[in-house]
Amino acid sequence: ILPDEFQVDDWLAIVRLKRGYAKSLACSTVIKLATRKTETCSIKKEQWPTRNEIDISKSRGRKLISITITENIKYYRPRTIDFDINFAALVRRWIDTHWDRLSRLYFLRTGKMPEELFLSDAVGYEGTPISPATIYNCFKIKHDWGLTTWYPHFARHYSICKDLHDNLQMDAAAAGRPINAMPSDWVFSRIRFWLDFQRKRAGHNS
Repeated sequence: ILPDEFQVDDWLAIVRLKRGYAKSLACSTVIKLATRKTETCSIKKEQWPTRNEIDISKSRGRKLISITITENIKYYRPRTIDFDINFAALVRRWIDTHWDRLSRLYFLRTGKMPEELFLSDAVGYEGTPISPATIYNCFKIKHDWGLTTWYPHFARHYSICKDLHDNLQMDAAAAGRPINAMPSDWVFSRIRFWLDFQRKRAGHNS
């Protein structure tokens, strides 16, 4: 019942159309980082990689960049997540282009300056920090591609399974063979390695 990438892209396009670009970025973060919805909403703007950090990492040929999740986490254990550097750059462009304007509008309306990364761009709610309930509602938007099981925590499963499969493919390609041509002992060993990697990424104890 896991969706494919095209289905997820179609759904994100619907979120962007119906709920706005900021909410589509927040939903994408759940998928790209495998974060819980509460963790996603608690990310502060200052935690996101800077333009300079992204540019330096790209110049060194790195495909991943790190962020440390510290708020609203289970087991009270902060964790560092490596994620796609191109997605980091996409969110950084949104921050540099829109965040200050949205935060000022929120301050004018409430007298409070937000710290959260993801701020609403909806008319009348500009700068309001996006809530876990809002992310959940975005996942429940009706769509035409027929997937009935789709909600933020399931998106974590999708992200973890996809990343596990992609990394197995990468390992097999490095050996010059497809996964189904590799010995079963090799597959078992690499799955154990990548499952442990995903466990840490997801913030699971076991």
